[in-house]
Amino acid sequence: SLFVVMTVIAEFLAVDVSGRGKTSVAVVIILSAALLYGALGIVTTALAFAISVGIKAHSPLHRVCFNFGAVLLSAEGARWSFGALTAEPIQQVPFAAMLVPGMVAGLVFYVINHALLCLIRGVAEQRPPWQIWHSDYRWLWPHYIVLGALALIVALGYLHFGPLGVVVLMAPVAMMHLAIKQYMDRTTIYVDELRQLNDQLAGSYEATLQALT
Repeated sequence: SLFVVMTVIAEFLAVDVSGRGKTSVAVVIILSAALLYGALGIVTTALAFAISVGIKAHSPLHRVCFNFGAVLLSAEGARWSFGALTAEPIQQVPFAAMLVPGMVAGLVFYVINHALLCLIRGVAEQRPPWQIWHSDYRWLWPHYIVLGALALIVALGYLHFGPLGVVVLMAPVAMMHLAIKQYMDRTTIYVDELRQLNDQLAGSYEATLQALT
C-alpha cells in the first residue's frame, strides 16, 4: 500500500514537458515494487499509475488501459532484465553486483515505455515514431538510468529500514524531480520569450512591407 500511495503522489506531481506530455519519478516507485514483490508489485503500482493519470488528465477508458498496459510491460521487462543479470533475489546479492543491473532495468523500462508511446503517437499523429522520439523523448534516457539505480536503493532501504527508510531515501528522488521541474519551468519561460520576440519581429516586418507598399 505504501508504494501504491507514493505512486499516486508522484504522478499527481508530474512535470509538464513543454506541452508534449508529462514526466514523473513514479518509475522509481514502480521499479522498487517490482524488485520487492514481483508481478504483484508491478500490477498494483501500474494500476495506481494509470488511474492517477486518467483522473488527472480526464482521459477516456481506452487511454487508461493503454497506460496500464504500457507500464505493465515496461516494468516486467525491467524486472526480467534485472533478474537475468543477477539470477538471485536482491536479499542475497551484494549491492555492487546489483548496481549495473538496476541501471539496465531503468533503461529497459525507458526503451519499452517510450517505444510503445511513440508508436501510438505515430499512429494518432501520422508521424514517424522515430521522429517523435528524437524530438520529444530522446533527452530522457540518462534520467531513467539514474532512476533505475535509485529504485534499487529504495528497495534495499525498504528491506533494511522498513517504510521509514523508503520515505528517507525518496528525498534524493524528490530533489531530482524538483530539478527537472525547475529546468522545464525555466525552459518554458525562455521559449515564451522567444515566441514573443518572434511575433514582434514578424509584426515589424509586416509594418515595413506595408509602409514600403
